[in-house]
Amino acid sequence: MSKKILKELVCNSIDDHRKEILRIAREIQSHPELGFKEEYLSKKIAKVFEKMDLDVEDHLALTGCKATINEDLRGPNLAVIAALDAGLNPSQPDANEEGIVHNGGNNHQIAMMIGIAFGLIKSHAVQNLDGKVTFVAVPAQESVDLEYRDHLIENGKIHYRYGIQELLKRECFDEIDIALSIQNMDLGDIKTKLVISPNHPSIPVYDGLGVIFQENAKLFYGESQIKWSENIIRDEFFNIQELSKVMPTLQPLAGGVRGVRGGKDFELMDKDTAYIIPAKIMALTIVDLLYDNAKKTRKILKNHNPPKTIEEYLNENQNLQSCTE
Repeated sequence: MSKKILKELVCNSIDDHRKEILRIAREIQSHPELGFKEEYLSKKIAKVFEKMDLDVEDHLALTGCKATINEDLRGPNLAVIAALDAGLNPSQPDANEEGIVHNGGNNHQIAMMIGIAFGLIKSHAVQNLDGKVTFVAVPAQESVDLEYRDHLIENGKIHYRYGIQELLKRECFDEIDIALSIQNMDLGDIKTKLVISPNHPSIPVYDGLGVIFQENAKLFYGESQIKWSENIIRDEFFNIQELSKVMPTLQPLAGGVRGVRGGKDFELMDKDTAYIIPAKIMALTIVDLLYDNAKKTRKILKNHNPPKTIEEYLNENQNLQSCTE
């Protein structure tokens, strides 16, 4: 089947499941949970993947889960990651009685991940791809409730405060070649819908990934609506920042929200801009990366060596953590 037809089928599949994606997004918003406590959400995501006939591995790090498409293929393995946890801000209108609230876009990130899965699986596009896609729901990204996490460490339940580091420790990314994600942010100008390659000092740029994403973004937006690079000084990228030290990564920014991430004024403005269209763009990017013997992915992997091995990364961070205790 031609790649053009595959992409049409993927987009149609996401449109066909739009109501379900929006319903799941609302349910996530109404059940915020703090890091390493995301029991409800982990079970919810696991059930969604199980209904797609995927084998789910749960309780990755107390919470969190993952599921892989084309599990038996030998090709490259692309991870689509989304953070599970909410933040703390009692002044946010949507906060629950404990002040817990999804006011950072992680709930949108989960909706995007599920949308990508619907697009690739329900369209049967995966049968024409030469590689794997692993969906990873990552616990504990936000820097809140840290005393509880320290208590877990003291009692030998976890090794690190943050879920992405814990998953690396537990070998959940050992077979992953490239990590993909999308983060929501107020992009300032309402005309700007995407920033492809945020200029963050801690994240190396992997040539090819952003270009492929940009070409697919042009199917939905005009060139003036897409920015290539923007300086980001806030710590919005912890999960992808850490993964970029051990593998190629891509995490564009999507608009559709207003206000400061984590603040009381952070709110969703446009569901399509925030997660429906980004899910389509990332799904089409995955088609490009894994089509025709995954040639584009193999070229990226051949040309780029991550700064560290996972073992080196873990040793370094264990030493840093010991120094702060």
